[in-house]
Amino acid sequence: MIYLDNAATSKYKPQAVIKAMTQNLEDSCNYSRGSYNEALNKSLEIEHIRNFIKKSLNAQSYHELIFTPSCTDGLNQIIFGLLSNIQNAHVIITTFEHNAVLRPLYMLVKNNNLQITVLRPERTKYIEPNQIEREIKDNTKLIITTHMSNVTGTITNIDRIGIIAKKYSIPYLVDVAQSIGHLKIDLKNIDFISAPAHKSLHGPQGIGFIIANKNYPLLHTRFGGSGINGESIYQPDIYPDGYEVGTQNTPGIFGLYEGFKFTYNNFNKINEQILFLSNILYSEIKKLDNIIIYSEKNSPIISLVHKSKDASDLANILNQNNIAIRSGLHCAPLTHKYLKTSTSGLVRMSIGLNNTDKDIKNVLNLLHRLNRIY
Repeated sequence: MIYLDNAATSKYKPQAVIKAMTQNLEDSCNYSRGSYNEALNKSLEIEHIRNFIKKSLNAQSYHELIFTPSCTDGLNQIIFGLLSNIQNAHVIITTFEHNAVLRPLYMLVKNNNLQITVLRPERTKYIEPNQIEREIKDNTKLIITTHMSNVTGTITNIDRIGIIAKKYSIPYLVDVAQSIGHLKIDLKNIDFISAPAHKSLHGPQGIGFIIANKNYPLLHTRFGGSGINGESIYQPDIYPDGYEVGTQNTPGIFGLYEGFKFTYNNFNKINEQILFLSNILYSEIKKLDNIIIYSEKNSPIISLVHKSKDASDLANILNQNNIAIRSGLHCAPLTHKYLKTSTSGLVRMSIGLNNTDKDIKNVLNLLHRLNRIY
């Protein structure tokens, strides 16, 4: 099988990830609960992991890292944690946001009269930072942007937007689900991010993390055991323990760590290889008359549609030829509305470390045949 669904979950997992997870399954313990040596040592190791990731992303002294079951869960924690006790607040987002951002926000539209401004690209295909600044109001309580669109691969200038958000003292949340591992991320001017392990960090599914600016307190969205203040019936507001409720996914945390280390230690090599293959695929598809590309060069994500076939039909043909892709709306309905592809959907091909020159040649051979036949 030729696997081109790395934007959903990376196929390639380093052996160090598998080894670390297996070892932690064999040596199970609750790192933040027990007072015995094994649990205490595990807690110290995990504290090292937090600091390693934060340092790699240039987190500031006010940033805390909280492990989450997924990037989606992290986005929900931040959005509800910042907004659920406010009525008539205003939020600025873009048309490139995933449902992990949209659905929590539109729940707050119903329950809290939240006002949302959705920005679309104006003169270019990108959201310009000055568009954000023009939309800021007295009641703007949060700015949210994705760093890289999971549909088109479009990149948002999060550094400049972060500077604008700081200027107005508005918290800025960035969804880095697609970008972390592909693009360098600097948290100097960013208050919140949410990230998964299982995409371009080459880690396991079922684990992620948020990094949060403690100067913007989060209301709790999860309640239960935290390993601290056990005498209290109220959830502690202490970072990070008070926000990591219940038994944590310790094997996942160590798998995340090894995937993160592997990716950042080999960052340039990994991304040069991925973009080399992506650009070959992109350049050759651009030559085909009957296929329209909705992505740009230098992106690991290439979304397309055949002029005479819906995305689902094209996906079935690819699947019959042992090519795995993702078709449909990609949980990003506003993006497809902007692209005018809500009816047809798109086929998304996403390159990863598992892919080879031969994979790309085989995919292109099939697309050339489809271009001639239909």
